[in-house]
Amino acid sequence: MTVTTNDPARGIVVSVEGSAQIGDVEAIAAEFRCLLPAGSALVTLSLDSVSRADVSFFQLVAALRLTLEASGRRLAIGRLPFDHVVPRTAELLGIGFEGLASPSGVTG
Repeated sequence: MTVTTNDPARGIVVSVEGSAQIGDVEAIAAEFRCLLPAGSALVTLSLDSVSRADVSFFQLVAALRLTLEASGRRLAIGRLPFDHVVPRTAELLGIGFEGLASPSGVTG
């Protein structure tokens, strides 16, 4: 996972790369926890480089959104093509992928 903070338009940009499954969630959660005190009003997830995802990753993203919103911040998710593994997996699981972001939080 790569955290980039030099994009003023997108706030803190977090690039999740590779596998995002149950065995990876602890490490991803630790990185997300580091973002919480960062203070930017917007956190953008870039998921272009995710190769695999499962329900535990979607639960983690939902928890991140709720935590950020509780402190007046927003979560955005970079737009992905429908055939990308993340939205495809979300659909198979019956999860509304775009609903994981804060309102108006899917960026193009």
